Amino acid sequence: MDTTATQEETKYQSNYSRSREERKEKYTQQGQEIENGVLENLEKILVKLTNTPVGQSKDFQELILFQSKGYLPQVVQSWSYFAQVNNHYKFIHSTQVILRFLKLVGTETNVNVLNLGDFLIDLILKDYLKVIYRGLNNTRIKLNIPMINLMKEIVLYHDRLHLETFLTYFNLHSPSLVRILTPAKSDLNDPSNNDKMTVRTAFLDFWLNLIQYTPALIRIDLLENNFKIMGAWFKYMDKIDPISISERTVVIFTDYILKEKLFKRMTKTKILNELALSKIHKFYNSQDKGLVTQTNRLFLAYAASSETSVAFPDDRVWFDHSPNNGTDGGVFISVHGKEFKIYNKMIFNMLKMFKPWEDDLQSTTVLKVLENVPELVAPYCAHLASLGTHDPRMTSYWFGATLIIGRIISLKIPTFVENIETDLVPSTTLIMENIIPSCMTKNSLTKGLQHESPLIKQLTCQLITFAFQKLKLVFDLYDKKGWGSSKTTIAVAFHSVIPDLTIITSTLMQSYNSNKENKILPLSLTVILNFYGECFPNFFTVALPASNIYVDIMKKNFFSGIELAILDNFLQYQEYNGTQTKWWNSNKDENSLFTSLLRLASSPNSNTAVASKISQLINTLTISTVVFNKLLASPITALINSLQMVSTGQENKQLLKIWKLLDQTIAFSVKTPYKYVDMAQKFGTISPFMVALLQQWKFVSNEDGEGTALVVKFICIFFRNMSMIGESQAGILSAALEFIGEEQNEILELYLNFSTYESKIQELRSNEKWLLSSHMDSSFAQYITLAPYKQLKKITRYPVGEYDVVATIFRLKLLLNDDSINFDSEFKLVADALISKVTNYVAVDEKFSLLDPRIFQEFFAEIDSTSDEDCLKKYTLVTKSFIHISQSLERNKDEFENFAFQWLKQQNNVEEHSDLVAVVSNSVNADHAIELLKESIPFNQDTVSVLLLKIQGDATKHLDFCILEKVLNKASDEIISLIITLLYSNRIDDMDSSSFTSMLVKEERFLQLLLTFMNSSYFSIGVILPFLSELQDSSLATSIAIGTYKYIDQEPKVKNFVTSVISRCYSEFFKLEGPRFDACLDLFCMASDKITDIQKKSILQFITTEYKHKYGPSVIKFILVVNDFENATVDKWLSKMTLYITKFLSEDMELSGKYLQVLSEFRELVTKIDVWTKVNRNILNSQLEVILSGKLISDVNVLEYLMALTLGGNTKLIQSDKMVQLLLNNENNLLNMTISKKIANASYKAYLTVTSLYWFFNMDVSKNSTTLIQQQLLTYYNGSVSCQDRLILKMLETIESKTSISWTNYIYNWDFLESTEEESSDFVTETKLITKEKEGLIITLRKEYVQNSIVNYPLERPSLPNLQMRSVKEKYALVQKFYHDTMRSIKTEYVYDPLFVMLLTLHNKELVSYSSEDDGTIKYKFEIQKFLSSKFFQLIVVSLADCSKEVSKVAIAVLTEMLYSLEDNTQFKEGHIFQILLKKIIVSWNKNEKIIQPVVWSTISRICDLLLQPASPLYEKAFRWVLNGPAIRPNDIPLMQDLIAPRDSEVNYESYYKQLSWVLESLEFGIKSEMDLDLLKRRDVFEWLFNLINLPYLNSRMKSVINRIFYNVQRIENGGSALLTRYGAVSTSEVQNLWIKENGREVEAALERNSKNSKHLKRKLLLEEQNINTNELLEGYVAIISSQKRLREWVEDDGDHIMKRTCQ
Repeated sequence: MDTTATQEETKYQSNYSRSREERKEKYTQQGQEIENGVLENLEKILVKLTNTPVGQSKDFQELILFQSKGYLPQVVQSWSYFAQVNNHYKFIHSTQVILRFLKLVGTETNVNVLNLGDFLIDLILKDYLKVIYRGLNNTRIKLNIPMINLMKEIVLYHDRLHLETFLTYFNLHSPSLVRILTPAKSDLNDPSNNDKMTVRTAFLDFWLNLIQYTPALIRIDLLENNFKIMGAWFKYMDKIDPISISERTVVIFTDYILKEKLFKRMTKTKILNELALSKIHKFYNSQDKGLVTQTNRLFLAYAASSETSVAFPDDRVWFDHSPNNGTDGGVFISVHGKEFKIYNKMIFNMLKMFKPWEDDLQSTTVLKVLENVPELVAPYCAHLASLGTHDPRMTSYWFGATLIIGRIISLKIPTFVENIETDLVPSTTLIMENIIPSCMTKNSLTKGLQHESPLIKQLTCQLITFAFQKLKLVFDLYDKKGWGSSKTTIAVAFHSVIPDLTIITSTLMQSYNSNKENKILPLSLTVILNFYGECFPNFFTVALPASNIYVDIMKKNFFSGIELAILDNFLQYQEYNGTQTKWWNSNKDENSLFTSLLRLASSPNSNTAVASKISQLINTLTISTVVFNKLLASPITALINSLQMVSTGQENKQLLKIWKLLDQTIAFSVKTPYKYVDMAQKFGTISPFMVALLQQWKFVSNEDGEGTALVVKFICIFFRNMSMIGESQAGILSAALEFIGEEQNEILELYLNFSTYESKIQELRSNEKWLLSSHMDSSFAQYITLAPYKQLKKITRYPVGEYDVVATIFRLKLLLNDDSINFDSEFKLVADALISKVTNYVAVDEKFSLLDPRIFQEFFAEIDSTSDEDCLKKYTLVTKSFIHISQSLERNKDEFENFAFQWLKQQNNVEEHSDLVAVVSNSVNADHAIELLKESIPFNQDTVSVLLLKIQGDATKHLDFCILEKVLNKASDEIISLIITLLYSNRIDDMDSSSFTSMLVKEERFLQLLLTFMNSSYFSIGVILPFLSELQDSSLATSIAIGTYKYIDQEPKVKNFVTSVISRCYSEFFKLEGPRFDACLDLFCMASDKITDIQKKSILQFITTEYKHKYGPSVIKFILVVNDFENATVDKWLSKMTLYITKFLSEDMELSGKYLQVLSEFRELVTKIDVWTKVNRNILNSQLEVILSGKLISDVNVLEYLMALTLGGNTKLIQSDKMVQLLLNNENNLLNMTISKKIANASYKAYLTVTSLYWFFNMDVSKNSTTLIQQQLLTYYNGSVSCQDRLILKMLETIESKTSISWTNYIYNWDFLESTEEESSDFVTETKLITKEKEGLIITLRKEYVQNSIVNYPLERPSLPNLQMRSVKEKYALVQKFYHDTMRSIKTEYVYDPLFVMLLTLHNKELVSYSSEDDGTIKYKFEIQKFLSSKFFQLIVVSLADCSKEVSKVAIAVLTEMLYSLEDNTQFKEGHIFQILLKKIIVSWNKNEKIIQPVVWSTISRICDLLLQPASPLYEKAFRWVLNGPAIRPNDIPLMQDLIAPRDSEVNYESYYKQLSWVLESLEFGIKSEMDLDLLKRRDVFEWLFNLINLPYLNSRMKSVINRIFYNVQRIENGGSALLTRYGAVSTSEVQNLWIKENGREVEAALERNSKNSKHLKRKLLLEEQNINTNELLEGYVAIISSQKRLREWVEDDGDHIMKRTCQ
């Protein structure tokens, strides 16, 4: 095409070079000969059509007639002639006429009219394209523009029908196109011409349309191969193009290049290269906002969008080497003397074009790009540094740069780094550029803080704050990833860049002193100090002058929100301040920091948050001292609470005395702490601070005449609060009396003596002079402690802090110690109310525990010491409650465990505390429980039960026989039950079987324990032999005889004993009742050969006539053993027994154990005798009616009995039509219920129900074959291969054959469920296949079930059981066998019956439609695409492998019809390839029906899925496989060789693992038969799989798939033995286990090094999964070996040792 076009142009150039005279002469001569009539006629028609009035339709008949006469080709010929003779005027005019013609007809929808334009365009493109070349090659603009417009119209005409044809014929490499795109110098020099229509503008309009409407794959070729056009376009696009074209250009680039999903990154970068980007970036300077917006949108799509970006994935980001594979890919770049290795150099070069300091739009775009491509942050920061250090200047550049730098620092940590799990540590250099860019030097930041402008100082503070915030995030990341040891490197690097601490503090003081109204800058600096102290506590020492901003704020009575924030940060960084050594010192004019903080916290203007922060800070200050004892709540909180009560907001002299007293107290208690520690010993070791406070009290001056009453009250309130949180009450009162003196005795007694507290509450509440009542509203602690006893049960407020909950416990203690409060219902209500308050708080605060030793030790001490009964009951009640609460919350478990063990161990008077002892014993562990049971502690039975339960709960613990012996003496039923459990699980150590037996045979209550013992590994017949003689007359004799009967042939003593017991049982039998009677009867059943026929008859006579419990299970069992059904009494009993069963079944009660036993035994009887000949059929029919109409129809035991009973009947005996109706209409019938997938035995119950229904139905087919029954059965049918569905389908077929009416006639609607959203519920119900509505039947098929049917296709399905001419026992066995065989053959119930589905789809009009031909034949049309999307096509392909010829023949017939439909019409884009595939399948089937293995058909069904996914990397392989031959090779697995061993030229390493995964999954789902195994053996697939699984780099998912393949092969006949003998499967599995163990040790070591690396944990879990899979395979091999003698010999009887070696 290109050569021909070039020749045409060359010829034209030679003609054009002739002399002007020659051309003029030719024009003169020939121009006169040309008839212009045709062109004029066309123009007239066009004018007429154009002038058609609005609202009238255009009449194109004249134009159609014009074309039909052949005039249109003449028009084109005239147009061509004018071009050849250079008649430019006519050439231009005729071009415009043709253009008008195309535009006019192109607006119509009439096909006939549109065909006129199609004809003209085809004519031009195929025969007259040289005319367009002439028009473009001409230098006249008036000719160029119409010609370009004509080209545009050709491309756009008729929905761009001719676009691809145009590209095929037109030569885009023509030099004239580049000339057109190159503007004249005059245009470049005169920008005002930009808005005029130029040739370049016209061509760009055409070119942009071409880009926009060309298909994506052709668009790639269009843009990549026409680089000259693109180059000429880009070169001048920022200089000459009008704004409209520029904006459209940017939009096209964004939407049709960057957002095109088929374009790869390399394609995008090749088209939009650096030249294009540099030109487009200049549009940011445009005055047109729309162009700027679209330009920004392009750059965002180019580099900032995860979906459209050209950014290559980076597997390093902050690392020098990839943590995934250790590589360091990318290209080196050097920026400002630093070298970086990056993957996205082009984007980096793009970023360098931006000037983010100039406008916010560019700044935001840069940020988004850096966020999307985080590897560029470090080099870009280096690029900013290359522009100069960030020294402060009052310039727009500095402010803009500050903004972008701050935003870069604030970028979040890259997702890759957040998610990666590795032991590698990121590069410090790269991280530092992200935390504090290199343009921010220590010098520049220092200058910024010292600059005279407050604004620059503030912005510098902002940058430093951002850097600290990012540093904290990085530190948190390092801690999370286990890289904590490497934080030091970053900390040192960061510390070397930030300004010195002295600079920050001096800036703080200078800014505050220069402008005390400006609090923003001091706040920023305080925040920096807080960060500094937190990140570098070892280097943090702040020494401020006495007068500073913090002191000034603390002196204020009121402070603003910003001042509160300053104080908050100040208080936080005090924790790290190295100058803390002087926090207790005060001077003449100033209080100490300790007191100043207390003043601030207790101020009326302070809030709870401030007080809490100050409390935490002072706690931190005092934590390293001995000033305060460790109490239940913070002493500082108690102190602040006390000060709040005396602080009124006005500084009076007494309040000043309190501040001074606190200054002196803290100074002395810190300077000489142990002096006060020693003094405190005398007063119950109260806190030294309290002793110091009392000592300094005597120095409080009273010279001013103001008195010290407020000071005394403060001390009393403080001491009262300290008593509440755990200080010694007696010690405090004693110390107060000694130091304060007798003159204040009344006050001290009121505040500090709690012995008669209830009597003082009213005084403290009502009298405001005691200061407590005024704070009841604001303090829950004061509220609860001042609430009267009667009101405590009505309290609605709740504790909000640790101090409040401790006060609540304190109030509870006061009630416990108050003798005036009795243990009655009132107390219980109050105690419950207070305990509920405590519980609510404890449930929220995990740090607070009710089992804190400081709480429970006091409670237990009081319990052990008190002699008052009421007091003991009260303490016991509360203690039990606290223990129960803590056990439910599992708090302080270990600490209380040890205390509880020691307390229980020391108990002498267990009976007095029996309730509490049982509760406490529940807190010990199993080891403690064993130790306690060994002790000689007289625990009651409840406690022993609890301790035994603890031992039983720990499967690793065993019980010593000595303990067992001790607890058994007075064992309750619960204890015996626990011992039975331990005995059953062989968890008794040092068992003395003889002694144990001697204990058990003494008492009848040990009977169950004895029976368990006799069936355990501890029992041997020898231990009971010595006791047999003395047990002959015992009540246990019968049970022992039953237990020892199996030894009757081994031991003569046992034989004699059993014989004797039988004799005694027979002699006493007719007098016995209850369990002993049943035991004797069981013995008779077991030893029936030991009793005579006469004895049997007498027993039989007795139990069937005289015995009052003649309908018990043991009676039925004995009758069945005797088997004398000719006996008249047995016949009578049988009838009555049937009535008895009918009676209890009619009660519709849930069957108890006794009735279930009766039903089970009678079912056995029914299966062994013909009950219908023994019992009146009316009785049996009545029983059937009761069952079929009752509620118990859904009980599995009743259903089994019903089936057994039904199988014995026939048409003459059973009213089958009535039974069918009863069953179908019973709403309790499982088939009529909405069945939950989680109902136990749902499938088995449904099968039993359907089996009975099936038998009833077949008793009288004619009567039961009705439309009503048919429709009811349809609602039960789910279309699966389950037993019940196959029986229902058989009934439906029978009905259809009898009625000659197809149920498909009633189908009203079809539904196909794609999603499985409903399965997210825990209570999921099945979606029925067929639903009956008023309008008809609705068919609901599920795609998930279709997929299940393909994957789990059962090649063979057990045949329906033939029950004719068989006994009831045989029938029952066959029915059971059919169910179990079916369940084994299918992996899941949700597999459709392939034959049913194939036939059903033929009735769906959306899938298959038909029409009548002229000759009367019916033609079917299959919608193949819908068959494929719904997976029915794939299911039909798999069905070709079915063992049933009926199924496979239907499948090939359907596929053949599909082929006919595709041959008539390909229907969809991929129709051709499926047409070929169908031919291939049909040809292969006809040739090789019997030798194509199921795995081949299964794989082909998966190939169908690939052919529907053109974007899949396997699509091309699948496509080629279809085309590579006319038939399927029966000895080859499709695509396997092509994917796992491709030719060198076809290797695609990027998709190799996807290909391998596809092959493995195909094998997993496809291997189903011995034929498959033979094929795999021939193709050496097993050998390949065994080699593959040993590859160290194979991922765990693929190893799991291979293991599943082996698992499936094991379950195919001869599959497991083949793996064992031919491929060394056991050896491979053992090697795998060794590899797993070795890697497991490596993972354990890695986890020890870095326990926070979840990658190691994930790998550990995957190894454990592989270990389980391998062990399961080995167990399968062991089972196969043990089942075949040949294999046992082959492995030399090593099978038993395989698992032992594996588990070592």
